[in-house]
Amino acid sequence: MINRHRTAAVNWVDELDEIRAMGDELKTNWNIMTEYEQQVNKQELVKRREAAIGRICDGVVGGFKNQIRKYVQTGEEFDAEVRKEMNGWSSEKLNAETQLAETRVNAIIQDGDMVAKKLKDLYQEALTSQDAHRIRGVTEALKGKHTKLAGLDDKMLVNGLAKEAEAKVKEMRMTDGMKGAIEKRNAQREVLLRAKQEVIETSILMGQGDPTDLYATDGFAQAVRMVQRDPATGQVLIFREDSPEVTSNLTFAEKDFNKG
Repeated sequence: MINRHRTAAVNWVDELDEIRAMGDELKTNWNIMTEYEQQVNKQELVKRREAAIGRICDGVVGGFKNQIRKYVQTGEEFDAEVRKEMNGWSSEKLNAETQLAETRVNAIIQDGDMVAKKLKDLYQEALTSQDAHRIRGVTEALKGKHTKLAGLDDKMLVNGLAKEAEAKVKEMRMTDGMKGAIEKRNAQREVLLRAKQEVIETSILMGQGDPTDLYATDGFAQAVRMVQRDPATGQVLIFREDSPEVTSNLTFAEKDFNKG
């Protein structure tokens, strides 16, 4: 019944589609087949899988590894944008502005009069100047200064001001190039995770079982282990083919358990 799906497939994608169609038809017509027809068609499906498993594994895993390389590249592109942003600063000017701000901040604290208001005015003065080095210098000078204050209200206000300043600098340093690199990386992450799911589904379709199973060791299983998620943060982690995380069939959870 399902033998008619045997055609001259020109590539592994066509072979996979034919095997999928054979499996779907076998499942659909299983209950109306005689026992003999069930056995014959099931054997034919097994033969097709065995004949094509090497080509299909190489094809789908190869495509998956290509998506891994693209994802790694997006990280490299982001790092390049970060270096570009860092190189845009004058270390000499930044040091000078930070030292000046440190002197002024310490003088305000030592004076002890209306400390929170004066420090806020100092920060606002830097913002008004629109000088990035000056803003960053004042921000650096404000860090941790709340610990030098006696009054609880001043402590809270100055600590809040320091956090506000840090957030502003972080926002200021996020360039369009960095934003674009992050968007590209996020988009490629989704493509990568879909490609991983395709490897999992193909393994099951080809009768090799779930490659995420603890005891799976074939090419599909080792491929999917190259892309994992940190159980604590959810961050996507990439591992080399020869790393223990790939060659071993222990997951993060089992590894953590075994430590105890």
